[in-house]
Amino acid sequence: MFLDGAHNVAAAREIARWARTRGRPVHLVVGMMARKDTRGFFRALAGSVGRIVCVPIPGHADSTPAEELAAAAREAGHADAVAAPSPLAALALFPAGARGDLLVTGLALSRGRDTERP
Repeated sequence: MFLDGAHNVAAAREIARWARTRGRPVHLVVGMMARKDTRGFFRALAGSVGRIVCVPIPGHADSTPAEELAAAAREAGHADAVAAPSPLAALALFPAGARGDLLVTGLALSRGRDTERP
């Protein structure tokens, strides 16, 4: 599992570049604040990542709702993007032994700020 603070289009382009070098699928758990360009973020990732699970950022009232994020991802070509109610619930959607890498991204998520603990 990788943690990254990516939360803008330029950072998404870097994730896409990195993902193409991995030699295996890179799946994402993404949480973003409402003021971010979510559509641009997901467009920049098109064709380079696997499954995307979108989550709200716990403790942040201005977090983009998970279902809204997932809809933006689907509009950008990520057909299997889904929403989860929390970062912990998102992790459960990636079964143990699943092929690929997992990247948890979004500034507040990667810093662990105000996120739940198992």
